[in-house]
Amino acid sequence: MVAIKVEPEYQGELNDAPNDPRRLVIEQQPNIPIIYASGKTEKNYPYIVMQILGKNLTTLRKERTEPKFTLSTAFRIGEQVIK
Repeated sequence: MVAIKVEPEYQGELNDAPNDPRRLVIEQQPNIPIIYASGKTEKNYPYIVMQILGKNLTTLRKERTEPKFTLSTAFRIGEQVIK
């Protein structure tokens, strides 16, 4: 299973270098998904196809009784992302 993200509003530059050594080092980290493909659609929208590591933040938030994460939870999520 993969995640596919398309950004129709994105106006920046794309770095589409799948063999870039910096990208390969980053992808070896446990909380960073593997990028399988990236580029632009026929309508010039940037897209990325990547490994799914778990539930997305929207799903996690919707599963809660409160509409927002607590500060403690937000810090723990941030810590997992930067590990």
